[in-house]
Formats: sequence, structure tokens, C-alpha cells
Amino acid sequence: MECDMRSPRDLLNAIKGSLGQNLLDEGFLSSHHRRGRSFPQQTPMNCADGAFQEHPQLLPRISLVGTSEARYIYQAVRVVKEDRDEACLANFTNVHVYFGCVNQATCKDQLMRQPNTRPKCSAVVAEVVQAAQRKEKCLVMVSRRTGYAAMLNLLEEAAAKNRFRVAQYGKLTDFNDSSNCHGERYLVMLLDSDKSSESVELKCVRRALYLDVPCSFVAFKQRCGRVVRCGSHDDLPCAQRSVKFVFFTATFSQHMQTELGAFAVRALCGHWHGPKKVNYSTEPEPTGLLAVVEKFVKRATRKNINNLRQLRSRLRNNAVLFDKVTEDRKLKQRLEAGLDAVESASSEELEEIQDLAQTKTIDERRLESLMAEAAEMAPALAMIRCHAIDAGLYH
Repeated sequence: MECDMRSPRDLLNAIKGSLGQNLLDEGFLSSHHRRGRSFPQQTPMNCADGAFQEHPQLLPRISLVGTSEARYIYQAVRVVKEDRDEACLANFTNVHVYFGCVNQATCKDQLMRQPNTRPKCSAVVAEVVQAAQRKEKCLVMVSRRTGYAAMLNLLEEAAAKNRFRVAQYGKLTDFNDSSNCHGERYLVMLLDSDKSSESVELKCVRRALYLDVPCSFVAFKQRCGRVVRCGSHDDLPCAQRSVKFVFFTATFSQHMQTELGAFAVRALCGHWHGPKKVNYSTEPEPTGLLAVVEKFVKRATRKNINNLRQLRSRLRNNAVLFDKVTEDRKLKQRLEAGLDAVESASSEELEEIQDLAQTKTIDERRLESLMAEAAEMAPALAMIRCHAIDAGLYH
């Protein structure tokens, strides 16, 4: 149902749905954004109530590097060529392989031994280890379609080294038991974000760590709400009744965040001249490929070329402008094919190439959409809360 987000009545009708229009508003209205002493403090403030803002502690940027960055782009090229749903790219912000391959021997060994195959997962593990040293319970949430199995393997390895234990959903009761308020039995609860974002209550959690950027404002609020409940931290001393929220967000390396770098890496990964099906064992080594991107961007900058429009203009006057950026035959052919496409492109075709040259990951694009949605909904939500039957009861 479409509604004007400036109208609280229309928003409430949308929440109630077509089958609930004849029901009383009671039960659909709540002012729990005013938390009492039985609710834990939140860092940043009020995440569980939908407060969403660009905050470095809430949204740390984790750069894809080497293998993880190259594999992400290979998949982005495949998405375009095969007209696939780009949602699958979320998998490759977390791990460098398709999630179904995580426990295959070679893939598992790479993920366990090579941090550049899963930089976001490494950041989560570091946060959990720090929490273990302080005896602070953690929630780690990630979809099974974006690396749950890999995260479980990495957490269990860290747990063995740092003397804590990891629980999954089946151990929810043990995790929440009052005798486990400092992680005495289970320090970490790992949950599937697709199935556990609703109707799950976790007690005494001090850090809530999320690998997936939510696709909607509602999903953001629901995930945060798993650890902030009335009385959820009563088993802890008052000074420890707090929760830190962290949504890890993947970004590209510096040169990939430029239009020219984003174009070059797509070209080198075979967008204009590459195999229909990529065999990574015969592909150029990722760090070497990305080194060519860096060299390409630096040469363009020295020649005062800062975007694709300027590149097209200069290529039409000097087609061999970048002929010695790489000696690798395969990479050279692919880059030349990309440059030929830019040189011969009409204005409309150049715009299409610019659209392909994305300087932001799917995490960052989802984050922008999420922030816009939160900003749009906030005024109507605030007005609804003023009329809630329990308004003023929580201070």
C-alpha cells in the first residue's frame, strides 16, 4: 500500500494492512522510544527504536582488498552479463566464494588462512575477541546466503584460541540463562539474519555485530531490537546495562572509488573481452590485476584525465595513451577492449558505461537507501508516538 509518509494516519493504515483497517488502533501504537531503567543504554543512541544516522561507530567501513575485491568485481560483471539480481553481490562483500562452497576443502582453507578473502568477517572476529577479554556477550548476525558457515568456522577457531564458546539458535535458552550473563558458558550467539530478525529475545548482550546491511528500515529496527528489551539486562550490574551496535560496511579500495578505477577494474575482469564462464585458476592473480588498476588511474591523473568523458576525448586524439600499463597479455587485451568501447561510445553509450563503473559496493548503496528511508519515515513515526496510548509511560 502506498502512503504519504508525512501523514501518520496513512502510515498507520499501511502498517495495519487491508485486513486490519476495522481494528482499533490500540496495539499498533507504541511510544517505547522513551526507554526506562529496565531498558539498556544504546551506542549509538536509540538504534533499536529506529534512530539511524551516519556514525563511524555504527557503520565502520571495511575495505575489500586483493582477492575479495577482485572476486566482487568478477561477480558484478557476471550480474550485468547474465542479467542477474544484484542482491547476490552481498555474498561477496562477506566472503570471496559462493556461500554454498564455503565448506569445500579448498575454499574453507582459503577463508581460514587468508584474511584478504573475508575482511568483514575478520573485523567481526576482532570485535568478538575484544569482547571476550572483557566478558561481554555478543550477538553476531549474518544470513546463511552471505557467509554464515564461514563466520561460524572463524568464530569457533577464535573461540578455541581465546577460551570462549559459540552458540547457535538451538542453544538460545542456555545463552539467555541468568548463569550465562557474562558469557560463562556461551559468549557469542550466531544467528541467521533472514530467520532470526523477529520474535527472538537475547539477554545481557553487550555487542550486536551485523555483517549484512539491512535492505529496509524495518529490517534495521528489527535486528537491533533482538537485544534491547524490557528487562533484558537486569541480570547485569547497572553500569554494564548497555549495548554497542555495529553494522560492518564493505567499501572498495581508494583507486576503485574513482570513476576511472571502477571502469578499469571492470575491463580487466573481462566485461568487454572475457570468457563466458570465469575459471579463477586461469585468471590473473588478484593483487597483480589491482596493481594495474592503480597504475592506470595514476597515469590518467598525471595526464589530467579525471573521468570517462575526458578519457574518451583524449583517446580519440591518442589511442595508444595507455598501451604500456601492463605487459600481461590477457589484461592488456581486456583493457584495450574497454578503452575501445569508451573511445567509440556515443553520449548515450558513455552514460551506460558510467553507470557500470560503480564506485560503491552494494553495502554502500543499500546504506544510502536505508538512510533515505529512515529520514522519510521519521517525522510520521514521531507524530504517531505522540498519540500512542502508552505515551509518557516510559521515561
